[in-house]
Amino acid sequence: MGIEEKKIMIKLYCPSMAKIVQLVAWEEQKLDLGSIARAFGLDPATIKINGHFIGRGVDFIASSVTWKSLLSFFSVRGLSTGTSESDALTVDGKLSKLGSKRAHDPATSGDAEITGKQVGRSCPSKELQLGHIDFVGNKRLKENNAGMQEIRRDGVSKSIVNKRFPCNYMIENMKRVREEELVASLCKRIKLVLFKNMYNLGDYIIFFISVLLVVLGCRAYRVVPFDNNYEVTWGNDHFMSDQGRQVQISLDQSSGAGFNSKQSYGSGSFHMRIKAPPRDCAGVVTAFYLTSIGKNHDELDIEFLGDREGKPYRMQTNIYTNGVGDREQRVLLWFDPSADYHNYTISWNPHQIVFYIDTMPIRVFKNTKIPGHYPSQPMKVTASIWNGDSWATDGGRAKIDWSQAPFKAHFEDFNINGCPCDVNNNIEHCSSSKYWWNSRRFWNLNAVEQKLYEYVKKNYLYYDYCSDKARYPLPPPECNL
Repeated sequence: MGIEEKKIMIKLYCPSMAKIVQLVAWEEQKLDLGSIARAFGLDPATIKINGHFIGRGVDFIASSVTWKSLLSFFSVRGLSTGTSESDALTVDGKLSKLGSKRAHDPATSGDAEITGKQVGRSCPSKELQLGHIDFVGNKRLKENNAGMQEIRRDGVSKSIVNKRFPCNYMIENMKRVREEELVASLCKRIKLVLFKNMYNLGDYIIFFISVLLVVLGCRAYRVVPFDNNYEVTWGNDHFMSDQGRQVQISLDQSSGAGFNSKQSYGSGSFHMRIKAPPRDCAGVVTAFYLTSIGKNHDELDIEFLGDREGKPYRMQTNIYTNGVGDREQRVLLWFDPSADYHNYTISWNPHQIVFYIDTMPIRVFKNTKIPGHYPSQPMKVTASIWNGDSWATDGGRAKIDWSQAPFKAHFEDFNINGCPCDVNNNIEHCSSSKYWWNSRRFWNLNAVEQKLYEYVKKNYLYYDYCSDKARYPLPPPECNL
């Protein structure tokens, strides 16, 4: 393969600064994190790309990660790969301190040349003006970054800009715009960028040891063996474990399977990494949920509803309080949940319940203080796979094709963030602010999460019990608030 074939152009986007820049690099070139940080005025020691920390060495050159390996890693996980502005890699980090040579001096950087544009507070009709940076490094860094090529506009080479690159998003009185104000004012094109990079927005950022370790197969989350927190409750012969790191439960005509936590909880942020069954799985229900014990139970459900091959997966959420459910919402999934693991979270505190896919909120249920309308019992974390073809797909008309069995669902990440609570105890002590999920910042969605949530409701929500007038001529009381 010729060297020209290895050249790539990568779009980078800084959400808090509303800045998009373009980088020319070579596939086998190691990342120059210092140059990327300087392009946005960020501290190079703090930057993350698509929410991930990158292993770095001397002068913030990535220790082993090349652009090719990094983009491949992002691609297989459904993250943005920088091919366009709507698919730009998200760069986050702390603002660099004024007067820092490492943060501002071009003489310490590699020879990457970057062009960028500031995103204003409205969508102008003409093309936004491009800024420009040319980083010139020392001999060793030049050799490390061999293959970097200057970007030309209109056939004219740009000169070196030997000053700090202005990235701060400023309004007329020169005060930096707050993040929530910035998000509210972004134009439609940038909203698309935010959605494309949904894995990197919000306050819930997954910390990785390094991209290289993940590429080599080392999991970035805290590895807690299955048996530490969970136990199989039924279908033992349909349960398999990879030394407690991953488990598989399966469904065939003889049985399904399920497991739950050994402990009950009164609040928490409960998550599981799940890969749903592939192929033709109409009628198959894979569930991750919280449930209390007893007749008048509380329950918070996430259910994958399988479909015929080629049709998109659907997800149903439901909420039971005191034995009363029928609060379903359904969304079409914008990805294939059987292709890879994704993180699914049920966040439950005294103020709200939020269902997440990765960092995308798909449902919010507020504590309206209406008696009997909010979970108040200790619940266990549960997962199962079972035959739901009486209702799950096309209203029960699509039955399970047992020739496709066994249907296999995979689970990993068995750490639990919850307030332990005995089954027969009151959960009031689980409202304490000593638990991070009860802190004020989690009483409501933040500005970015709210934007993403509105996007989901507008584009993927296709059933909401509050809008089902045939079923509820008078909407349930929580729907009116």
